[in-house]
Amino acid sequence: MKVSIIIPFFNASSTIERCIKSAISQTYKNIEIICVDNNSTDDSVKIIQDYIKNYQHITLYTELRKGANFARNLGTKKASGCWLNFLEADDFISEKKIENQVKALKTKSPFIASSYYYVYLHGDKRKHKIKYLDAWKDLFSGNLGITSSNLFKKTNVIEVGMWNEDYNSSQEAELMF
Repeated sequence: MKVSIIIPFFNASSTIERCIKSAISQTYKNIEIICVDNNSTDDSVKIIQDYIKNYQHITLYTELRKGANFARNLGTKKASGCWLNFLEADDFISEKKIENQVKALKTKSPFIASSYYYVYLHGDKRKHKIKYLDAWKDLFSGNLGITSSNLFKKTNVIEVGMWNEDYNSSQEAELMF
């Protein structure tokens, strides 16, 4: 079962390499990495192009309409995986993240919610653990994962109309609803 890692980015030359390295380092190997440039003017595209030379499972697309959700939707359309992991260009994931989530999958699950860490620039980190006490309450309160921590079933993302391109924040909660 293939997982598509979709990374929209805009002027992310200071963080995109760490993000790409974390995607490449996954212990689950049936992945593709789809990078979507959203009108960058820095060296972000060149950094990705350098990785493409050495990794055949990385592709690069350009979305001319501004906004991360436009880029996420283009990545979704281009994805060949049946499960999607959306990363922000300043995110990074542990090497077993996708492997562990794939092990937890059930065919009827529209997405897998996962705990995550906030890592601050000065190095401190704070874990956000999902307790799964009440899925509806967690969804309403924003405690059911974030964009990069969750794994989404592609057919369900398409069925609900993909990412709402009118949203600038809290878009993962709207998608999960």
